[in-house]
Amino acid sequence: MKITLNWVKEFLDLKDKELVPEEVASLLTMSGTEVKKIEDFGSKYKNFIVGQIIDFYPHPNADKLSVCKVDIKNKVLNIVCGATNFKKDDKVVVALEGAVTSQGLKIKHTRLRGILSEGMLCSEIELGIGNDADGIMVLNNYEELSNSKNYVLPKQNLKIGESFAQQAGLDDIVFELEITPNRPDCLSIMGIAREVSALLKVGFMPLKYKFDDEINLVNNFLIEISDYLLCTRYSAKIFSDIPAVKSPLWLKNRLILCDYRPVDLVVDLTNYVMHEVGQPMHAFDKELLHSNKIIIRRAVNNESILCIDNNKRVLNESMLVIADEKKAVAIAGIIGGKDT
Repeated sequence: MKITLNWVKEFLDLKDKELVPEEVASLLTMSGTEVKKIEDFGSKYKNFIVGQIIDFYPHPNADKLSVCKVDIKNKVLNIVCGATNFKKDDKVVVALEGAVTSQGLKIKHTRLRGILSEGMLCSEIELGIGNDADGIMVLNNYEELSNSKNYVLPKQNLKIGESFAQQAGLDDIVFELEITPNRPDCLSIMGIAREVSALLKVGFMPLKYKFDDEINLVNNFLIEISDYLLCTRYSAKIFSDIPAVKSPLWLKNRLILCDYRPVDLVVDLTNYVMHEVGQPMHAFDKELLHSNKIIIRRAVNNESILCIDNNKRVLNESMLVIADEKKAVAIAGIIGGKDT
């Protein structure tokens, strides 16, 4: 399991105490939670900053290239770019001279078809935070403000000329942990923070939940537990009018650091909460379920399910599944079905 130092620190009352990664790793290992690896992820983003395209024009000597004027606060850079998915005033990630991309390319000033290029505009794949190499990463998409009927997502104001890693939540230390089967309490950020608080003798600040006074039952949607030996409790909540916006950049990147693949706002939020507090969660599209009922039951021998990773898995009666009235829609606590 992977955790990040900054995420753990959110649960600790450190006052003026500074967490030294090597000290934390040693204490965890000696207490039974082995730290296999420490990675300074933020160091990978030296010389990557936020810039803004203030103008661009076609390269005079190359049909598929553009020459961009990019404001980085203290000066305007001349950058030759092959992408086409940007417009004037877009905020972008700029790799300055000396930066090294995730593919090992070291950036330097160079002339491309006779035009000086003083850096590079980066795609997700060059930053190592996604697989999109079709165009550069446009940061405006993460600054959208959602004001739908039920939800408000705060605007993330990325500052020009300042570190991309710090603003995007990538300036962090990542620990890779080996959690033993007898310590399920450590399978979360909050669990590891509780452990660190005890080892360092600092205050622990667990999340404070705000519970509704009444449970708002939806009378036409039921939850049925058919095997209380394997599942003593299952709860669900129905959400509607969910905004079609990207996950905030800090949330998306925090998941990436912990080896999750960002998908969309709903999936990312369930993964975030699950990793933070250790509570397995999954979101279903209600319209894709074959009934207004969720059933928690044992699988039938040779029952199969196509999972979200596109692998078909054959189940047996020792396994617990989440199902509608027609078929299994998730392997309980493990992985969801692709169809729902």
